[in-house]
Amino acid sequence: MSEKSAVSSGLKVQYVSRLFLAILVCLVTLPSGAALADQHRSVLLEPNGVDDTSALQGALDNCAALPGQCHIRLAEGVFHTAPLVATGFVGSIRGAGMDLTTIRPPAGVVLHITKAFPFNTVDPTPADPWPALISFIESKVHLSALTVELPADTKIDGWYPVCMVSNDLFPVMSTAIWATSRGESEFIMRDVAIIGAEDPGSEWIYVMLQSLVLGGWLLPADYTDPCTDWLPASGTIVLDNNVFETAWAAAYGENMTDANIRFTHNQTRDMLVEPFSFYNCHRSKVVVAHNQIESIYGPGLFFLQNAYLAADAPSKEDTEFHLFKNHITVGEYGFAGIWYRDDRSMPTTTVNIHHNDISMGAETVAGIGVVQASGASVQSNRIAGAPQFGLAAMGSTDCRLGMNDLDDLSPSVAHVLLDEGSSDCRVVVRDAELVLDLGTNNTIIYH
Repeated sequence: MSEKSAVSSGLKVQYVSRLFLAILVCLVTLPSGAALADQHRSVLLEPNGVDDTSALQGALDNCAALPGQCHIRLAEGVFHTAPLVATGFVGSIRGAGMDLTTIRPPAGVVLHITKAFPFNTVDPTPADPWPALISFIESKVHLSALTVELPADTKIDGWYPVCMVSNDLFPVMSTAIWATSRGESEFIMRDVAIIGAEDPGSEWIYVMLQSLVLGGWLLPADYTDPCTDWLPASGTIVLDNNVFETAWAAAYGENMTDANIRFTHNQTRDMLVEPFSFYNCHRSKVVVAHNQIESIYGPGLFFLQNAYLAADAPSKEDTEFHLFKNHITVGEYGFAGIWYRDDRSMPTTTVNIHHNDISMGAETVAGIGVVQASGASVQSNRIAGAPQFGLAAMGSTDCRLGMNDLDDLSPSVAHVLLDEGSSDCRVVVRDAELVLDLGTNNTIIYH
């Protein structure tokens, strides 16, 4: 081969090699269809300083239209928005931090809410929302690292009824966040603050009733009674390390079946009544632990099992309530620290209330009350202050009240009440503690 041919051949080899390398790099670096789809499943929003409703609602709508999970990131700053509705959202919404990202209504703007009577006879839409700043419908959402605020200038355009048979009409927002479903759902909220405000010009005192509303609130197409025909929701609810401030109640839930519910490490401040309350949890596990709860009137924790369920009532309950290591403070003339009531008296309901620290103001009712419960266990709690009773078992059977620290109750307080409807309860108390036993076949053990 001549020198000229050799050089020409070498140049061809180099050209082909470089061309192959370029094609290989392109094949490696070009995003696949899946990668391109993933890019659209994550969006970062920045506040515009005026009104962010279109950007926020657009991101929620776009995410709901995509398959799989979608993630919305909110930058540092204040997002101003009218009521938002997310239907079928699956994914996460994360701010830059509880003290760095805030969602609130635009200042001085009157918020539109649905005029349906009552409001839950129609599913909410962005054009016709429920009385909530953010509604999650049929969704699975993780919410974290931000603050939702309803300030003192929050106003809505009218009054709305809660129930068709109710005479109550409310002129304030029902809640900051509403999460509801007709079936399986998921709502996980961590490191979020929900802050309300006093409304001096209103008899309702605050600008919102509850900070957060959860559970089954939607109606079937063939409903007959909008007050009782709500379809139960199932799935997971987790509230962890959140702050709830200035409202009638912090978190209110209703109508959950086959659910896992956990409230842990949360704080409530300036709550008028029932900071944490849940009605009708069936075939579910409820854990409420390590919370710091302050309530003006209480009860700090309230659970009620009604005698009916919207769908077919289960013949077997199998629900567990585990309430432990909460620190609860209730002000003067309030109700109770913890109150559990079961109108169904299902013997397969497990109720464990233990190692809570409860401080009660004067003229309150009870530190802990269990009403019409079967087999409730109330152990190793500390109750202080001046309620009428430290512990109260009313209409309850086979209850276990033992080794509770009642030494710091006012001397005029009856430490334990077993009322006329109680029976077969076992109470362990110290010698100096007063037990008022009006029931049947109860056992009192002094030590």
